[in-house]
Amino acid sequence: MFTNALTSLSRRSLISRVVKPSLPPSRTFHSSRQLSAVRYVRFGGGGSDKGGWRPRFNQWDRPTKLLAGAVGGGGVYYVYHLERIEETGRWRFIDVSPEREKQLAEESNKEVLAEFGSKILPHNHPEARQVSKVASRILSAANLGEVKGHRGEETLSLGISDLFGNDVWGSPSYGSQAADRLKQEWEVFVIKDDKIPNAFVTPGGKIFVFTGIFPACQNEDGLATVLGHEIAHQVVRHSAEKLSGMKVFGALVLLLEILGLDVGVSRLGLTLFMTLPNSRSMESEADQVGLRLMAQACYDPRESTKLWERMSQLEAQSSGAKWWNFGAKMSDVDFVSTHPANSKRIKALEQWIPSALSIRAGSSCGADMSSKYESFKDTSRTLAMQPRPRWDA
Repeated sequence: MFTNALTSLSRRSLISRVVKPSLPPSRTFHSSRQLSAVRYVRFGGGGSDKGGWRPRFNQWDRPTKLLAGAVGGGGVYYVYHLERIEETGRWRFIDVSPEREKQLAEESNKEVLAEFGSKILPHNHPEARQVSKVASRILSAANLGEVKGHRGEETLSLGISDLFGNDVWGSPSYGSQAADRLKQEWEVFVIKDDKIPNAFVTPGGKIFVFTGIFPACQNEDGLATVLGHEIAHQVVRHSAEKLSGMKVFGALVLLLEILGLDVGVSRLGLTLFMTLPNSRSMESEADQVGLRLMAQACYDPRESTKLWERMSQLEAQSSGAKWWNFGAKMSDVDFVSTHPANSKRIKALEQWIPSALSIRAGSSCGADMSSKYESFKDTSRTLAMQPRPRWDA
């Protein structure tokens, strides 16, 4: 009986172990994942690359750091040497001193005199005297000095400070620095060469005029347009600006070469999109300032447009050998030129002529009242032809 009971108990125990379901193991409830230990990393501090942030500059190699430093330093140097032209208000980069500019001009003068010395007309030659007369009148009116060996015929009332400082131009006291810097004794050289229609003025006060420009001038007002333009280049120091621009050009070519761009491509691109546009801007600026100078000396600024019309005709006659200019058809194209197209110059001059006539009417050129009255009528007639603003627009 005991055996049966034991056997029965063993069976019930075995059945209970087999039949009774097993419960899953219990676990602790968490509302979120357990956070691992957090390690604070100081901003910009040390530690491994995985644990902290590093500035990218520290990851640059030495050549890259040197290049970045050179570019940054060059940018600071460029900004430091920016200046505003007092005659027109334009900003430009210039780092060549007037003294250095004159030293370089002396070398250029020697080269020109060595090449054309045998063709220079004597100072008492009628053409040389005519050029000296017009140049002296312009320089005296702007208080920029006198022409060597030429006695001025009259005293003009306005100086260059008045010219650029009156209400007509809307900018205060422009030109005073130029008057102090350029007031000197100028010298005129007329070169007998009818095939070269050119004229230029160097920073040292040397005025060179080729007789080939006379057919386009035709009269004193036309010659005053040419001389006023060339003197204006020195008033605003375009020679120094070009020398400074050459440094920027060289630096940019070097930078683009380091970055992997072909030297030829970079030079071509910088020439087309930087050097030539800057040169055309300077030429337009000289047209504007030169128009004021000639008007102040009581020359007729309206002759300036006629001069460039005659220049266009002369260039059309002699442009057959130039591949970029197919006669007069391409006269409006100046993309690859250092000078603006003549048609564009004429349009710009037409916009500046009314103000120039006002300067001329206010100048004292030793003329009588009748000529002053005629100048006043010319100014009034020109201003009346200008379109009037619409105040209800």
